[in-house]
Amino acid sequence: MEFVMGSEVARAEEIHRIEAASYPGDEAGSLRNVRLRAALPFFYQMKEGCEIVGYINGSTCTSATLTEESMDGDDVTGWNLCIHSVVVKETHRSKGLGSLMLRNFIQEIEAMGGAFPSRRRIERMSLIAKSRKARFYIRAGFEYLRRSPIVHGAEAWYEFRRDLGMRSCSQYLAFTTPNSRLPWMSGNAAAVVEWPRQVLVAEGADDADARDMQEMAACFKQAETSFVYQEGPLVPLLDATLPLFHRVACHIERFRDEFDHSALAAFIEEHVAYEGDPVASLTEEFGESKLVNRPVTLRSACAVIAFARYSSRPLAFEEVVGAIGLADLKGLSDTAQVWAVLYFAAEAGLPLSAALRLAGAYQSRATELLPGVDEAAFSTVALDGASAASEGGAYDGAAIQRAREAARQAMAERTSPILPMPLPQFQLRWFTPTVEVMLCGHATLAAAAHLFAKEDYLRGITEIRFRTRRSGGLVVRRDPDGRLELSFPAHSLEPLPVDDAVVDSCFEAGEVGRVWAQAFQTYSSPRTYTDVFVVLNANYPVEGVRVDQQAILKAFPKHRGMIITRAAGKEAFESRYFAPQSGIPEDSVTGSTHCALAPYWAKELSVNHLDAYQRSARGGHLRVAVDNTRVRIAGRVSEFFSGRVSLP
Repeated sequence: MEFVMGSEVARAEEIHRIEAASYPGDEAGSLRNVRLRAALPFFYQMKEGCEIVGYINGSTCTSATLTEESMDGDDVTGWNLCIHSVVVKETHRSKGLGSLMLRNFIQEIEAMGGAFPSRRRIERMSLIAKSRKARFYIRAGFEYLRRSPIVHGAEAWYEFRRDLGMRSCSQYLAFTTPNSRLPWMSGNAAAVVEWPRQVLVAEGADDADARDMQEMAACFKQAETSFVYQEGPLVPLLDATLPLFHRVACHIERFRDEFDHSALAAFIEEHVAYEGDPVASLTEEFGESKLVNRPVTLRSACAVIAFARYSSRPLAFEEVVGAIGLADLKGLSDTAQVWAVLYFAAEAGLPLSAALRLAGAYQSRATELLPGVDEAAFSTVALDGASAASEGGAYDGAAIQRAREAARQAMAERTSPILPMPLPQFQLRWFTPTVEVMLCGHATLAAAAHLFAKEDYLRGITEIRFRTRRSGGLVVRRDPDGRLELSFPAHSLEPLPVDDAVVDSCFEAGEVGRVWAQAFQTYSSPRTYTDVFVVLNANYPVEGVRVDQQAILKAFPKHRGMIITRAAGKEAFESRYFAPQSGIPEDSVTGSTHCALAPYWAKELSVNHLDAYQRSARGGHLRVAVDNTRVRIAGRVSEFFSGRVSLP
């Protein structure tokens, strides 16, 4: 295949025939419009030899959103490229060529900087599409904007856009004070930027992007800026539905010609924005004939997910049964009906709260049937209860015990083995306004919070993995309370190989000889990015210490910075961190220093779980735990702003 950017007005009639064969009569572009768009410099062709087998056409406008007027004609002063058609000839469809052509089109325009002779630079691409095409454009990097007011044919249209050279960015405050009315008054700020290219390069390779990242970090003027790059595609997932997609993927594998895992996930996801009737749309998308003969798990899971997640009202049992297509369940007793609803909810991987909502009018009865059941036990109890109820039994220990094996056997017969789902992984680098750092805890938390907050990324996922240059693989988990937990390598201590007078010189005059008790240096394996580690005398308050920044820089130019610390109770400690070597006089809250602080105080206080407070001007709270060679560092993170930034 050959891809060509440029006008092709001489073949307008041939292009129009392809257009007419690809769209309904009331949607296809007229010959006049096709000829106009084929004459523009961003007309894009996909050729096989001399034959045009696909094309993309568009026009520019000055409007930020698309209207009937902005899509009519072409404005050379326009900065918004409206894509009118993405067409592949019928003989070449279902081969992935449409995605390939669109991806190449976007890459070529971005590589040109959106610049065309005698025209304003293109800054955005916009288009309108039917709901069934939403996933196609979302996969190509477009984002959903709104339901379009444009009327063109019988069906509704939805507007999508993609800003050229723009990437998401944000600022988060990590390790904020719990239960604070103003969380941004504490914690340490870090900016986060989604970089368009890999941020990790091979040793010795050209690292030109590092210069751009360093300059951007200087512009943000945060203590650290995280740059993240997504490795491989992510399938959008709904909250608490990972078990569903594992199961459905197994069944889809049998019907590969009609279903695929990402299509089902993207389809359900798109109805968050469109506010339509998800079950009706489900039937429209896949066709009733395709669903009716599929395994019960597929039908029930899709319907239950759609009902429980998107319905704005309680649902009668008959509605649920109708969507699932199991008419024979209508004859069950009230108790058995409740168990049936809970059964399908559990089978679909829904949490307990969603299952109770699904039960609708039966919610109070459902609550009675689940005394003291928590989220972890819900799935097992629901399946057991449904099996017992289907046999006419009651919810008692003997019935459940008898039903358990029967339920497991039934599920084994009806459900294929769970497919493995790789956890999302990202590349990560950190920069201060002046230097790159090899490890940064609060900026790692900020990066994870930024990714967790993206609706089209990680809903339903509770763990993110990062690859870094010098600190290996890092893992961030989020707990049900919203706290994020880092897993960092533990750092060790060794005696500081300098005279006491050198350490004394780092404290301002008047404090020498009465502030510190012990001095070490921290290291990891290999021994890099070490800090000076100073334990204060027990009777000297951390907040009262005054250090000499220039003396620290002069005495320890090859160290990253200086930690000062003391115990603050039987299971707590406090600290401060000064890093003039990295352009940071005093850091607000530093996650990475706790790689050394946690093991030290765990040994000194004979406990593995400790509360930590970094007593800077802003202050920050952390919860740390030592687990062999790893340190778990947990804290709360608050968003301060989010937006988009133009990148080189």
